[in-house]
Amino acid sequence: MKRDKSTTNGIPAVAVFRGVYNRVAVKLSVDPSYVSRVARGERSSSAVVAALEEEMSLIRDQLDNHLAKSKKNNRSPAAPIQLDVSPAD
Repeated sequence: MKRDKSTTNGIPAVAVFRGVYNRVAVKLSVDPSYVSRVARGERSSSAVVAALEEEMSLIRDQLDNHLAKSKKNNRSPAAPIQLDVSPAD
């Protein structure tokens, strides 16, 4: 199985997503499983959704910066990722 070797600032691109729920949970003093449930639409919390959107924005910025650097160095990166963290209805 091939692994994604694309990186963001020396870190595998997928690694920027690791710990999102935990970071949000720490910010809001809630359990990471609660954040996960909100993200899956099993629970609702505007504070958790807002914090998740903020984290996704930070990740998106990191990936966009990586994309810009790749274009500057004449590399052909994959298409930009669009993330949707809106709560399920």
